[in-house]
Amino acid sequence: MLGTKKIQIVGKGEPLLNPEIGKMIKFVVSLGMECILVTSGIHLTEGMIDELAMPNVRFWISLHAGTPDVWCKVHPRHSAEDFYRLKRRISILSKSKKAKITLHSVINNINYSETTNMVRFAVDTGVKNINIRPIWLNSELSSLRLNSEQHSHLQKDLLEAEKLAAKYFINNSIPELLKSHYFNCGNQEDKDLAGGKTTISTPCYIGWLFTRIDSSGLVFPCCGSGLVMGDNCLSKFSKIWFSDMYREFRRISKNIHKTGTVIEKTDCDKCGHYVLNVRADYILRLKFIRARINSFKNAFKSSPRSAVRGIFKNIFEMWE
Repeated sequence: MLGTKKIQIVGKGEPLLNPEIGKMIKFVVSLGMECILVTSGIHLTEGMIDELAMPNVRFWISLHAGTPDVWCKVHPRHSAEDFYRLKRRISILSKSKKAKITLHSVINNINYSETTNMVRFAVDTGVKNINIRPIWLNSELSSLRLNSEQHSHLQKDLLEAEKLAAKYFINNSIPELLKSHYFNCGNQEDKDLAGGKTTISTPCYIGWLFTRIDSSGLVFPCCGSGLVMGDNCLSKFSKIWFSDMYREFRRISKNIHKTGTVIEKTDCDKCGHYVLNVRADYILRLKFIRARINSFKNAFKSSPRSAVRGIFKNIFEMWE
C-alpha cells in the first residue's frame, strides 16, 4: 500500500552477527523490495557471499579507509591481515556480479586524507559505487572534529578523488558533498551547532522518502532525529506514516531552506541525507520544468505572447 521500494538493515552493531540475517534478507527480497545490508564487512565469509549475493541485495560496506594503516586506526581491534581479507572478499563479491555494492566512508580527523585511497580501493576491488559523508558530531564524538587545516586538506583530497572516480566511471557522492553546507558555511564549529539556525539551502524530502524503525519498534523520521513518530509494536505503520505528527514534520522540513530553523530534536545541520535530498530536489525540479514546457507548448498554440510570459514567471518563482 505504501509503495516501499527498499528496506535497509542496519543497527547499533553488526548485522552479520545476527544468526537470522539470511532469513531476514531473503524475506525482504521475496516481497519484491531491494534489501540494503549495512555492514563493516569484517564478518563477511565466502559462504555468506554465496548465500546472500543476489540481484535485489545491496551490500553497503562501511569501509572508512582505503589503506591498512588508517583502517586499523578506525578499527583498532583488527589488523592489517583483516583489512586484506576484507579486500579479497569484497573482490569476490564484486566479481560474482550477483549483488550491488557501495563502499561507505564517514569522514573524521582519523581518515580525512583517505578519500582518494577509498576510490583506489574501489578500483582494485571492482566496486562502482562510493558514498562519502562527514561525521555527525555530538558531545561523545567531539574528539573526532576536523580542525581548519584538516578541513582544507579534505577538500583538496575530495577534488582528487572525484577526478579518479570519473576516470574509472565510479558513481560517488563527492560533487554533492563539495557543494553542501559542510563546505559552504564557515568553519567547522559553525557547521556543528546543535540548535538555532541552519544553513541548509535545499528542501528536505526525507519525510516522504525514508523512515527509521529501531529494534524496539519506535519510528523516527530520519537517522538524525530523536522525534518519535509512533510505536510500530502498538500501531500499524500506515497509521503512523499518515499521522498528523508526520504530516507536520514533512511540512516543516520541506520549508527548512526558507525558514532556516532546525527541527526539534533533529540534527539538521549534520544531515546524513543531504545527498539524497539534493538528488530528489533535482529530479523534482526537472519534472516541474518538463511539465511547464508541455504546458507552454499547448498554451503557445492559442496565445504565443501570454504563453512566453507565463512560462518565465513560473520558472522564476520555482527558483526563488
